Amino acid sequence: MRLYAGTHIMLGASERTYMIPTGAIVFFKGKPAISTRDGDRLVLDLQQGQSARVRDKDVELIHPGPHQKLPSPAGTGDFETAWEMTAGTEVGLAELAELVFGVDGAAERLACRLAAMDGELFRMEGTAILALSAEERGRLADKRMKKEN
Repeated sequence: MRLYAGTHIMLGASERTYMIPTGAIVFFKGKPAISTRDGDRLVLDLQQGQSARVRDKDVELIHPGPHQKLPSPAGTGDFETAWEMTAGTEVGLAELAELVFGVDGAAERLACRLAAMDGELFRMEGTAILALSAEERGRLADKRMKKEN
């Protein structure tokens, strides 16, 4: 069983929230980072040697890790087929990685999250990934075409 930040599990009469672990890949302000647990906070190792100290609720968990360094996003995957299979629906990051790459790993999830940020086939809807409908995709293509001309 995989547990993510904010996941609540009923334990008898009590409820427990699991925190993001050290070595997890997270997204913070549109950028990937590696987390290090520091008490009730996370220290994020951002790119270019920067760091930030944040709360768990300020980040989006991409992969629980543990990782020592940020992996490069996975290379070629079949985003088009994954879009065709999920058009107009919400899809989880792990499921999307499986559909696009055939495997659910850190590099694959990172590539899928970045693709959702691009917004051509998928977009972020809160913390969920939404596969654009065919109509939405057509409107975006028309808008891009007008902008280029």
